[in-house]
Amino acid sequence: MNIKDNKGIWIFLVIAFIIYFCTAFYYNYKSETTPMTTDLSSEERSMCSLTELPDGNLSLVVPPTYVYGATQEDLTAVAEENGYSSITLNADGSATYVLTKEQHEDMMKKLKEGIDQKIANLPASSKSYKDIRSISANDDYTDFKVTLDAKAINDKTSMAMVELKLLSTMYNAFNGVGNAGFHAVYYGSDGQVIADTDSGSASK
Repeated sequence: MNIKDNKGIWIFLVIAFIIYFCTAFYYNYKSETTPMTTDLSSEERSMCSLTELPDGNLSLVVPPTYVYGATQEDLTAVAEENGYSSITLNADGSATYVLTKEQHEDMMKKLKEGIDQKIANLPASSKSYKDIRSISANDDYTDFKVTLDAKAINDKTSMAMVELKLLSTMYNAFNGVGNAGFHAVYYGSDGQVIADTDSGSASK
């Protein structure tokens, strides 16, 4: 990985990787007896933190899942390009960002823009997700409402929600929250609730 040559924003690279990964995960590992899970491990969840330092800057720790094997040189390049004080690769594989409050707000804004675009585009992707009429979410992407033009959840819809769950987990991790849940209520074409799910499964 050579991040120095990447002139884009690191966060959007992470988003693209996550969407690619979850699609591969769904098609290669989905089974009727094994629920789809996109959670961080309990150990990684405990690594997530966002604290204010004495100088007013923030210390953000993200788990190895969102480091993707980057070296210290890679992370230093990312820090320099974005104007962060530093990004340090820790011994456990996590990374510690030191940045201003304004820089963190900008990071979260860019993440939100990417996720909101994904949510907005799903109903418009008629060929891939023709059963999805609309999707809405709360501010931290832990609570979703999905309206379908169908009376049951199909595989494509389940895959779409796996993607959104991955993005929700990532968004909250970069906001220092490792234990954020994921709740989705699915409404059928007749307006009736057809599924009400919590973290760990896109179907019941």
